[in-house]
Amino acid sequence: MKVKLIILISIAAVIMIRDNGHISAYQPLADAVAIKSEGTVSATPGPMLDDFNSGSSVNLWGNISGTLAKSDTTASIVGSYVGDTAAYGNAGHSLQLTYDVNYTDSWATYYTSLGGDSISDYNYLSFWVKGLNGGEYFKIELHHTNFDPTQSVGHNNDYNASVYVTDYLDGGVATAWRKVVIPLDAFANITDRSRIKEIAITFENTQAALNGSPKNSTVYIDNICFGKQFLGFVRIDHFGDKVSKNALGGNCGGASETSPVHGSFSYTNSQYVDYANGLDFHFQDCWDTDTPADHRYYAYASVVGGGDSGSTPQPRNFSAYSNITFSCKSSSANVRCLKMELHCPTYLNNYFHFFKYTFTNTSWTKVTVPLSEFTTKGWAGQGTSITAVNKTNSIGEIVFTRDGWMSRWPGDWDYGVFAGDFYIDEVQFEADGYAPDTTAPAKPGNLAVSGSGNQLTVACTASSRISDATMENVGFEYEDGAIWRAIGCDYNTAGNSYSTTWDVSGLSAGSYKVRAAAMDAAGNVTYSNNVVYKKS
Repeated sequence: MKVKLIILISIAAVIMIRDNGHISAYQPLADAVAIKSEGTVSATPGPMLDDFNSGSSVNLWGNISGTLAKSDTTASIVGSYVGDTAAYGNAGHSLQLTYDVNYTDSWATYYTSLGGDSISDYNYLSFWVKGLNGGEYFKIELHHTNFDPTQSVGHNNDYNASVYVTDYLDGGVATAWRKVVIPLDAFANITDRSRIKEIAITFENTQAALNGSPKNSTVYIDNICFGKQFLGFVRIDHFGDKVSKNALGGNCGGASETSPVHGSFSYTNSQYVDYANGLDFHFQDCWDTDTPADHRYYAYASVVGGGDSGSTPQPRNFSAYSNITFSCKSSSANVRCLKMELHCPTYLNNYFHFFKYTFTNTSWTKVTVPLSEFTTKGWAGQGTSITAVNKTNSIGEIVFTRDGWMSRWPGDWDYGVFAGDFYIDEVQFEADGYAPDTTAPAKPGNLAVSGSGNQLTVACTASSRISDATMENVGFEYEDGAIWRAIGCDYNTAGNSYSTTWDVSGLSAGSYKVRAAAMDAAGNVTYSNNVVYKKS
């Protein structure tokens, strides 16, 4: 009871959230319907923030969790725990969030506090998710301790950052468990990771109305953790959500002369690489005259971070990534050249544009553009390079452009400046040598079950993060009939010895197969050989 009282006071008195100037306090969870705190939970800060197995509203870092919904609306969210086969790993517990945001402009949120702890040593956030129906849609937020919900718009640019689940879950939430892995660089509104207040999962009526995702449903969450591996990429946009928010948290959209408008954009489910959707970047004839005032263009811009409004660039450091890559195809052979721009608001106290022209064709092609080739003159070897002036650490916008200057470039190059479409997908920053990780860890060995009575130890050897930088954890499982159930998981990858405790008091007498599962950050798994534990 003492623990519950502390939680109620903390939630009601301390934590608040702002939505367009509206202030709402986080509400304690009702005992009858939601997450309960049963006894104390020791604080063990580490990679795992919460596996929900304790059945407590205190997470593994020793901090509170709760829910809230926008007041003066019918929006609601109920948090609870599910176990057995409904839980991840068919054992323990998983978080169940049942939400309803049918009310116009409403939202509902689950949060779990980090207590102002630092996540500076980590490079990614991961969790597992599944939906009751599939297609559920939500955003993942990080709030800095300096985030002040009482301040007006414009005062919290560096303290509240978010990305949407489909930004890093191609194909979206399904009815089976899927792993989400998000580079922390994606939370572009936050530069100081030394004091993080909380993680929030938020369902929104506005965005659901835009992309047709469920406005009321249930999602299940498990194993929220942080990892140290540098993933080698951060997405700008893969367009899977069909909303004008990019994967760096900022707004995105088209720009042209006031009149006439020389293009348009849409998110299409008929042109994409592997997962719906892609960007259809359409433009009219952009022939320019000899008069600079008649310069015509159409652009599609993605804002980094976006601040409170979503449209204020927050220049961020992408110097760890050497390239921008994207997939592209054109609607006809006459549509052959696309200009890409990086805008650096802090260079020379004004926006400075670094250009790169890229030729395309009518088949999907992955384009890799080294950041060093973005120059003030538009092609490698000319003008000032963005890397030469060290401005990859202050990129504020990424822009695709078609303009009339393409038809007037020195040398009378034929850029094919005609009306048509570019189809664009999978835009991201990549480090040199990056490739999606599809290689599973080495097979665990030396699996053994030891101990007496009902409290046993299950241990094995497997790769450490020193020998395999992708290693995230080793889990242990036992076979119960036709179902494999989780025993426990060891996230300490500093060495090659892994173990967990196993309470077998609930098992019937008999023989049980046991195995170890080595998992990397991408979710690739390798299983050990089975051993048999006999309970008499």
